[in-house]
Amino acid sequence: MDNQALELRVNNARALRIVPTTDTPNLIGGYGGNDVGAGLVGGTIGGGGTVQGVQPNLIVNNGQYGTIAGGYHNTVSNYGGAILGGSVHLAGGYFAAIGAGQAPHQPGELFLGWRRPIQHDPGRGCLHDDRRRRIPHRPGGGRVRDDWRRV
Repeated sequence: MDNQALELRVNNARALRIVPTTDTPNLIGGYGGNDVGAGLVGGTIGGGGTVQGVQPNLIVNNGQYGTIAGGYHNTVSNYGGAILGGSVHLAGGYFAAIGAGQAPHQPGELFLGWRRPIQHDPGRGCLHDDRRRRIPHRPGGGRVRDDWRRV
């Protein structure tokens, strides 16, 4: 084991970088400016980011095991956060998940689509949307569609 990163290049630009860590390697695809912060493990950036306006996808701070599937100018900054796509997102809460779209929102939200964040209210034991409407769900599991009906 040589403890060196492996880079795959296309047209002399980095397309995929596999970085060894003390645990799970970091996989960094897409724009060469995409990055997983030093000391973090298990980070995955599938692609995206853009040289236009220098808008990389980043996993930083405590973003252990964070995932950014694509899009651009997205950041995961806390444990287990995930962003599936879109742009200008911050998954800043533990296990925060963002589906798509483009909009700033609060850490810890489940963001399923265009400007529609979903939050868990532990005091009330329910999910609610950005207009504080209660969203039906099955405690302990179940799926919630983006129109918020239980399926």
